[in-house]
Amino acid sequence: MTQCYMCNSDGISKEHVPPLCIFPESKDLPPGINYRKNLIKVPACKEHNLKKSSNDEYLLFVTVSNWNTNDIGLRQWRTKVLRAIAKRNSKLEIFNNLRTVRVDNMLTGAFDLDFDRFSNEMDMVSRGIFFHHFGKQWFGSFDISSPAAIKTIGPDPSRYNERVVLLIDMISRKLEQEPIRGENPEVFKYRYQYGFEENEHYFILQMVFYEYFIVSSSSPSHRKKDT
Repeated sequence: MTQCYMCNSDGISKEHVPPLCIFPESKDLPPGINYRKNLIKVPACKEHNLKKSSNDEYLLFVTVSNWNTNDIGLRQWRTKVLRAIAKRNSKLEIFNNLRTVRVDNMLTGAFDLDFDRFSNEMDMVSRGIFFHHFGKQWFGSFDISSPAAIKTIGPDPSRYNERVVLLIDMISRKLEQEPIRGENPEVFKYRYQYGFEENEHYFILQMVFYEYFIVSSSSPSHRKKDT
């Protein structure tokens, strides 16, 4: 039996990478449109598949709530997300401390991101993509960053946000010669680089949800050297 992509347990099922809920259901799309074709699936144990559905949903809520998203992201908000909220109003708690802010001279909303929860989900997606391409687990750690996860409060938020943007730009330039992957790029696409330098392996990954929600994942040693 194949081993789980995350741990030493047996892979008893297949986990979608990223989670299946990210991709619109056919009932929410015009006839003939399919954004669930050729999705990435990796072997997973019960703990790393069936028991994480609420965190998968959290990732969906966060990515479609981005102020700058495409029509598919908006459709996901108006259908899947609003249905979930109507069914259980307590899901509005995801948007903790919802408030009005200005981003790039545009008035929009912001909420307090549970970065540990978000980062854990993106860590799992990163490991799933690595397993999909190389057939083995990634045993190192990842640093997760996203310009969508900006700070609006706290000490010197602008400096923190500028550093995140610079890091994302650096990773984008490093990966610009790598092929864009993903069968449904309007929903999810990515680029990666895997190599060996100074006696250690590194893995750098940049993911894009709904064309504008960018998330970078990088092995810390390589990130530290480049920055």
